[in-house]
Amino acid sequence: MNPSSSPTKGWLALWLALTTIWGFSFFFIKVASSFLDPYEQTFARMGFGALALIIIVLVTRRKFIVTGPAIKHLALITVMAQVIPFAIFAWAIHHISSIAAGLLNSTMPLWTAILAVLMLPEEKLNPFRVGGLLLGFLGLLVLLGVWDVNFQTNWLAYTACALCTIGYAFSAIWTRKHVTPLNLDPISAVATQLTIGATICAVFAIASPHEITSWPVTGMLAITA
Repeated sequence: MNPSSSPTKGWLALWLALTTIWGFSFFFIKVASSFLDPYEQTFARMGFGALALIIIVLVTRRKFIVTGPAIKHLALITVMAQVIPFAIFAWAIHHISSIAAGLLNSTMPLWTAILAVLMLPEEKLNPFRVGGLLLGFLGLLVLLGVWDVNFQTNWLAYTACALCTIGYAFSAIWTRKHVTPLNLDPISAVATQLTIGATICAVFAIASPHEITSWPVTGMLAITA
């Protein structure tokens, strides 16, 4: 087998790319939080994303998902994995660093492993998995510095971010259990999710108006990134 064609290299490149994208997202949240409140920021992020995917759906002549059993599952996933986490992270970033938020977000695989045992009968815990979970959570506590005064002062923001990450894990398992078997077109499914999420956030943003005193270029770029 040619080493250059090893699947490990392809996996590593994809992993590094996704890590970079997800890591920078918290930096962008921090920048956008300088002039938008949480609901406005979440609406803007999901609105731009929905608009881009709607255009793709129309150009490629895909079908929008508006009825059927899929819509309720997509709506639940949108609320649990996008609307609530996006808004809470945008709030929490005022109290904790973007690095801390990113570290908490990285616990999703740990929560997924725990919830999978509870939600999927075929998933079982074994000593290796238990050891991996304990080591993962211990490493997180060390990186966050739970003994630090800042952690103790802003524990609510840290806790809220952790709960959001559990929402991500729940949504991943729910998708595997209820959405994947439906064989939906991925572009159409995500376009539907973002449209639902943007609509929900628009209602909250209108209900709690916030005066925007400036539109910094860096902030606008952060939203569209």
